[in-house]
This record gives sequence, C-alpha cells and structure tokens, in this order.
Amino acid sequence: MKAVVIASGSSIFKTSVLDVLAREPVPDLAILVTDRSLLDVLKKGITPNTYPLFYSCIQENIISPVDGYDHLADFFCHEEIYPHAKQITLFCSQLLTDERKKLLSDLGFEIRNFNRISKGAGPGPVLRSCGNNGMTLIQIARHILKIKDVAFIGLDLDHSTSWSSYENSEKHEVENMLKLSLNQAKEDFLELRLPIFSLTSLGNFHGKGIEEIILSEFLLEF
Repeated sequence: MKAVVIASGSSIFKTSVLDVLAREPVPDLAILVTDRSLLDVLKKGITPNTYPLFYSCIQENIISPVDGYDHLADFFCHEEIYPHAKQITLFCSQLLTDERKKLLSDLGFEIRNFNRISKGAGPGPVLRSCGNNGMTLIQIARHILKIKDVAFIGLDLDHSTSWSSYENSEKHEVENMLKLSLNQAKEDFLELRLPIFSLTSLGNFHGKGIEEIILSEFLLEF
C-alpha cells in the first residue's frame, strides 16, 4: 500500500499533483489530508468516493491562543464536506476536547484518537507531531496505518500560505517546526530504512530520509 499526504503549503497550488490525483484516481492509494486543506481537496474532486482510504487529522484544539478564534467551523462545517464525512476517518489528539470530538462525530466523521507526545495523557498511540499537521499525518501513515511508501505535497514548512500570518516575532516557530520535522524524517529513515517522498522541489522540507520523486513514478507499482 502507498499513501499521499496533502498538507496546506503553497506547493499544492503551484504543482499539478492534486489535478492528477483528481483526474486519474487510484482506489488503493491512501489519502491523508490536513484539516486546513480538507475543503480544498474535496472541492478539487479528490474524495472518498474515488479514494476509499481517506483520512484527516486534528492535532490541536484549533482555537487561536491569540484572539480565541475558533477554526473548527472554517475547516469542517461546509456543505461540500457533509456528504463525505461518514467516509472520512478523523484522527484527533488529546488536545481536542471531548465536546468538540462529539460535534465532529455527530457530523459523521469516524473519530480515532492519538496521543501527541509531550502534550499530556491521552488515549491512543503516541506520535511525534513536530508541531505541524502534515508531519503528524506522515507519522500516522507510517506508524498507525503501517504504510510502507509515503509521499507528500504541501509540507513546505516555509512562510507561504498559513505560515504567512505569523508575526516576525513568531517566525522562529516555523523554523523550529522545520528543524524538528527534518530530524524526525532522519530518525525514521535510520530506524525503518525507508525514505519519505517529496512530490515537489518547492519549500524547505528536504534532507536526509526525504527523496524527491514525481507522482507518476511514485505510483508506478499501482
């Protein structure tokens, strides 16, 4: 089995990867989409109808600590999402409150728990998130779903798209997430002897344990 992780960096708009996945579906390919990108991906035509192995993830409580803004409705409460919710497995960390998990369950999502390391006790397997949802999904694919070959798009870890809203004083957080993610990719490679595959040369997430590949080559064995 293989998987493609779709994060929310600008490379999802600057490459043709999503267009190809929508135009030429591969039913046995697992699709893992960050919460922020779920609506865009479904609107693109990449849905559980053509990709039955369809997953998303919430690693935070998704309420802004700065202004208290609640992102849950922005990410999940859309007419385009509701018809697909029952076919989407939604991994949630212990940081998402039980009340909010119930709301998502009532919308139809199949909730599965995981324990985000160093964030307190919680149900489910322990995972390293490296502070970002894209890397969390890579860890879910590898360590929970046990998928050998994992590729990604949109895990740019630069200052584009959602990261562009960070104030100058917070830019170090993006740099720290990049450093943690690169270290995790290297550690996983040394442990598993399996790289992860970047479907773009864009962004900053490139290093040991990460191989660049085009989508058609990644999907060859299908």
